[in-house]
Amino acid sequence: MTGIGPRIGRRQLIAAASALSLVAALFVVAPATVLAAAVTVTPASGGGGISILTTSYSGGTGLYTTLTGPSFVGTATADFTTGTVAISAPSGFEFLAGSALASAAGTCAGLTVGSTTTTVGSVSFSVTGQPAGACTVSVASLQVRPTGQYVTSTFMTLASTAFGVSTNNAGTLATLAGPATQLAFTTEPPTNPAVGASWGASTPVVQVEDRFGNPTTAT
Repeated sequence: MTGIGPRIGRRQLIAAASALSLVAALFVVAPATVLAAAVTVTPASGGGGISILTTSYSGGTGLYTTLTGPSFVGTATADFTTGTVAISAPSGFEFLAGSALASAAGTCAGLTVGSTTTTVGSVSFSVTGQPAGACTVSVASLQVRPTGQYVTSTFMTLASTAFGVSTNNAGTLATLAGPATQLAFTTEPPTNPAVGASWGASTPVVQVEDRFGNPTTAT
């Protein structure tokens, strides 16, 4: 009888080891759930050097600048799902209503890009289905102009439910000062300076500005 206990213990150890092996095998064999990868976003180009003179602000020409892109590249079917894409104009800029057009190119059978809606504040379109393989969705002919009088640098924002994105930057928009048209004091001279006294911090400083008051070196 004294030998039964050890024999039972060995059987239990063998059974436990077998169970652990089975659990480990299940972890190895069962595939993990893989989330759709983010597409590669190529921000729009052509908006990084817009003249402030094209602003819609009083005194500007109101001309638009045409951008290239943005574009969204997926390398696998699972990169795209049915959803929407929206690009928003930042403060100080506006789009030309009706100017943009989104389309797909590549191995895109099975994916449909809906009609593009462009207002002064946003561009939006829908994506339905999934492509057969690598596919690029691009926005073309989007036109933009500044609305203020002072130079600025910012970017269009991106939101999407049609695919994951690793950035919300849909493209830089920056304005440049125009040609010099005027001089202005950035530090005014003292009102009643004493004869022979140093002006110190009140020493006048003059800068060259464009028609909207932006410092400029352009001629």
